[in-house]
Amino acid sequence: MVENSTTRYLQDTLDALLKENFKILIDTCSMLKEDGRFEKFWEMTKPILQKYNSYIIIPNSVCMELLKHQGNKTNLALSKLANNAIIIVNEGYRGGAYKNSWRGTRWKFC
Repeated sequence: MVENSTTRYLQDTLDALLKENFKILIDTCSMLKEDGRFEKFWEMTKPILQKYNSYIIIPNSVCMELLKHQGNKTNLALSKLANNAIIIVNEGYRGGAYKNSWRGTRWKFC
Protein backbone atom coordinates (compact mmCIF):
# COMPACT_ATOMS: atom_id res chain seq x y z
CA MET A 1 0.00 0.00 0.00
CA VAL A 2 1.26 3.46 -0.86
CA GLU A 3 1.71 5.39 2.33
CA ASN A 4 0.62 9.01 2.42
CA SER A 5 0.04 11.50 5.22
CA THR A 6 -3.60 10.46 5.71
CA THR A 7 -2.68 6.78 5.94
CA ARG A 8 0.13 7.56 8.37
CA TYR A 9 -2.27 9.65 10.50
CA LEU A 10 -4.82 6.81 10.58
CA GLN A 11 -2.14 4.27 11.49
CA ASP A 12 -0.84 6.51 14.28
CA THR A 13 -4.36 7.11 15.59
CA LEU A 14 -5.20 3.38 15.57
CA ASP A 15 -1.91 2.62 17.25
CA ALA A 16 -2.59 5.16 20.02
CA LEU A 17 -6.15 3.90 20.58
CA LEU A 18 -5.24 0.21 20.66
CA LYS A 19 -2.33 0.97 22.95
CA GLU A 20 -4.93 2.27 25.42
CA ASN A 21 -7.00 -0.93 24.95
CA PHE A 22 -9.76 0.65 22.83
CA LYS A 23 -11.66 -1.77 20.58
CA ILE A 24 -12.80 -1.37 16.98
CA LEU A 25 -16.43 -2.12 16.11
CA ILE A 26 -17.25 -2.39 12.41
CA ASP A 27 -20.59 -2.18 10.61
CA THR A 28 -21.81 -3.65 7.35
CA CYS A 29 -21.64 -0.52 5.18
CA SER A 30 -17.97 -0.08 6.08
CA MET A 31 -17.27 -3.49 4.64
CA LEU A 32 -19.19 -3.00 1.37
CA LYS A 33 -17.43 0.01 -0.18
CA GLU A 34 -16.86 -0.48 -3.91
CA ASP A 35 -13.47 1.21 -3.89
CA GLY A 36 -11.78 -1.51 -1.84
CA ARG A 37 -11.60 0.57 1.33
CA PHE A 38 -12.32 -2.37 3.63
CA GLU A 39 -9.48 -4.39 2.15
CA LYS A 40 -7.16 -1.37 2.48
CA PHE A 41 -8.37 -0.82 6.06
CA TRP A 42 -7.69 -4.48 6.86
CA GLU A 43 -4.17 -4.38 5.40
CA MET A 44 -3.40 -1.20 7.32
CA THR A 45 -4.94 -2.42 10.59
CA LYS A 46 -3.67 -6.01 10.68
CA PRO A 47 -0.12 -5.27 11.92
CA ILE A 48 -1.39 -2.85 14.56
CA LEU A 49 -3.89 -5.42 15.85
CA GLN A 50 -1.12 -8.01 16.02
CA LYS A 51 1.17 -5.57 17.84
CA TYR A 52 -1.37 -5.13 20.66
CA ASN A 53 -2.91 -8.62 20.48
CA SER A 54 -6.22 -6.92 19.77
CA TYR A 55 -9.18 -7.61 17.48
CA ILE A 56 -12.09 -6.03 15.61
CA ILE A 57 -15.60 -6.62 16.95
CA ILE A 58 -18.19 -7.67 14.37
CA PRO A 59 -21.78 -7.84 15.67
CA ASN A 60 -23.85 -10.90 14.74
CA SER A 61 -26.23 -8.67 12.80
CA VAL A 62 -23.36 -7.60 10.53
CA CYS A 63 -22.35 -11.21 9.92
CA MET A 64 -25.93 -12.16 9.07
CA GLU A 65 -26.33 -9.16 6.76
CA LEU A 66 -23.13 -10.04 4.88
CA LEU A 67 -24.38 -13.59 4.38
CA LYS A 68 -27.72 -12.25 3.13
CA HIS A 69 -26.00 -9.91 0.65
CA GLN A 70 -23.65 -12.68 -0.48
CA GLY A 71 -26.67 -14.64 -1.73
CA ASN A 72 -28.22 -11.66 -3.56
CA LYS A 73 -29.14 -12.89 -7.06
CA THR A 74 -30.47 -9.55 -8.33
CA ASN A 75 -27.52 -7.36 -7.33
CA LEU A 76 -24.41 -9.27 -8.32
CA ALA A 77 -22.10 -6.34 -7.49
CA LEU A 78 -23.37 -6.30 -3.90
CA SER A 79 -23.08 -10.09 -3.73
CA LYS A 80 -19.44 -9.88 -4.85
CA LEU A 81 -18.64 -7.12 -2.32
CA ALA A 82 -20.20 -9.18 0.48
CA ASN A 83 -18.26 -12.25 -0.61
CA ASN A 84 -15.00 -10.29 -0.62
CA ALA A 85 -15.77 -8.94 2.87
CA ILE A 86 -16.44 -12.48 4.11
CA ILE A 87 -13.12 -13.66 2.68
CA ILE A 88 -11.30 -10.83 4.48
CA VAL A 89 -13.15 -11.53 7.73
CA ASN A 90 -12.35 -15.24 7.51
CA GLU A 91 -8.68 -14.34 7.07
CA GLY A 92 -8.94 -12.13 10.15
CA TYR A 93 -10.76 -14.84 12.07
CA ARG A 94 -8.00 -17.35 11.37
CA GLY A 95 -5.44 -14.77 12.48
CA GLY A 96 -7.38 -13.90 15.64
CA ALA A 97 -8.22 -10.36 14.53
CA TYR A 98 -12.03 -10.60 14.60
CA LYS A 99 -14.27 -11.42 17.49
CA ASN A 100 -18.02 -11.94 17.65
CA SER A 101 -19.38 -9.29 19.98
CA TRP A 102 -22.37 -11.10 21.44
CA ARG A 103 -21.01 -14.43 22.56
CA GLY A 104 -17.42 -13.40 23.17
CA THR A 105 -16.22 -16.14 20.86
CA ARG A 106 -14.43 -15.76 17.55
CA TRP A 107 -16.72 -15.61 14.52
CA LYS A 108 -16.37 -17.91 11.57
CA PHE A 109 -18.53 -17.77 8.44
CA CYS A 110 -17.79 -21.14 6.90
